[in-house]
Amino acid sequence: MQAQFIETMVLLCINHQSLIATKANRIVRAANGRAVMEFGSRRAQGCDGAIYGARAAYIGGCAGFPDSQDTAFHGDGTFSAYTRFDVMMTWGGVCTYQLKDGQIERSAEEFVQPQLYDDWKITLLVPLTVYASPDRSDLSLTLEPSEEPLSFPETDTAHWVLVRCADGSEGWAYFEDGWMVENNGQMVEDTKVFGNLLFAG
Repeated sequence: MQAQFIETMVLLCINHQSLIATKANRIVRAANGRAVMEFGSRRAQGCDGAIYGARAAYIGGCAGFPDSQDTAFHGDGTFSAYTRFDVMMTWGGVCTYQLKDGQIERSAEEFVQPQLYDDWKITLLVPLTVYASPDRSDLSLTLEPSEEPLSFPETDTAHWVLVRCADGSEGWAYFEDGWMVENNGQMVEDTKVFGNLLFAG
């Protein structure tokens, strides 16, 4: 009876992914050199199923994932794909991943540029205390409010966002819980600091 519990777990871990990898490889070979995309996440059983299924399809020979415009395999064990961020109302952008110990992981200490819509005119509503680098022990400075739109050249996707004003002044803003930004030693809602802040589509 106890062996059946182990057998069930082993089959659960292996069967799903080997099934997808095998099927993907059959389709890739039948495609005769044409690129095959993986779209299984639309019907996968949960987020983990989608991730493991995509990895298995890649192992089977698939050339990319649903967002083909932003997905690229680099040939060195890494690939880039569009990813939702944990800062600034779920913004997103292209991040780099690697396969490590059988798991898909983000590349460490990567700063990326958020992909924002051209018609977003995000402004600074109040003076904002920022840092000279993404380090809370570094020198702090204050960005002054303006009706001119801001730009956001970089983020670590988790806590830090580089905020650049129209006059060229810039600094790193620190976020917690996705939508709380540090300002003058206190955590405040980002919508009280930034105007026209919208959810990414």
